[in-house]
Amino acid sequence: MEPKLTTGHVLISILFFSIVAGILNSANVTGMGKEDAEVLRRLPYTFDFDGPAYPEPNLVFDGVFPKVPERMVVYSVKEPNVTEASVRELAARYFDMPPDAELTRSHRMGLYWLNSGNRLVEVNPLTGSFNVAKVGKQDAKMIDKNYPSKEEAQNIAQEYLKSRGLLPKDAYLWRVVSKPARGLARVGYLRKIGNYKTYGAGAKIHVKVGREGEVIGVRKTWQELIPYKAYPIKSPEDALAELQSGKGVLMNGDTGKVKEITLRYYTSPQKQEYVQPIYYFDCKGRKGSFRGIVPAIKDEYLRSKEETFKKRKKVRTGAAAK
Repeated sequence: MEPKLTTGHVLISILFFSIVAGILNSANVTGMGKEDAEVLRRLPYTFDFDGPAYPEPNLVFDGVFPKVPERMVVYSVKEPNVTEASVRELAARYFDMPPDAELTRSHRMGLYWLNSGNRLVEVNPLTGSFNVAKVGKQDAKMIDKNYPSKEEAQNIAQEYLKSRGLLPKDAYLWRVVSKPARGLARVGYLRKIGNYKTYGAGAKIHVKVGREGEVIGVRKTWQELIPYKAYPIKSPEDALAELQSGKGVLMNGDTGKVKEITLRYYTSPQKQEYVQPIYYFDCKGRKGSFRGIVPAIKDEYLRSKEETFKKRKKVRTGAAAK
């Protein structure tokens, strides 16, 4: 005998299917499934600085819009565990600093300073970045003698970093700048995250090579990244419109032609919670080249600039007070 459906059963069934339909409709409106809608929380505003004010830029696009993915991975930044012991270990392992080198800390930022008399190591506990420099000046009479060429400086810097495990696999040679008047050459490396270059001082290595090929300075800022989640990104057309309306960040100019648009990742030299994709604009004007940047993540997935800046200021003030 088949069970009979009562009025109550019918009403419960209608209510159930109405709720399911509402959930599915909501998911279709956002373009995501229910799971994504719950997990993709709003991120901090991409940049941690205010660019120069160009409220009415005059930019004409003179290029080809790139093909871009619908989503890009956002990376969380692993917080470094910097202690007195880790600073001494870093200095001894990579730069032959003696174990009894004098260690002090700055009052404002809590930077670690390790001084052996002829070398100084500085480590930032908030970012894990470090700077090593030879103490003392080179003899001005000897600056132009035994000075390495650009190619020699590049080879010396690369071998120095590789032999000490300081050259990551995702690093690539950026430039070699020769400064004979100062008796050194500076070799710089930048980072690629997957197929995308980075922008910002949070992913750079600089090596200073002095007379007779001696490495007299190393500066490294390199975050440890963990894939977080893939977020929807703007189209290049929308990003360009944002830049043209004065909402993006322009540096060194605001009038000219946008020659190329590429996707990159923004890495900050300051403490950074997430590394996010950006649109990078190569521009040319009458006075030369300039650039622009715009967050690539869609606005609905970002907190406002004001809210983000206020929170970051509070966090940094608290960290500096420790």
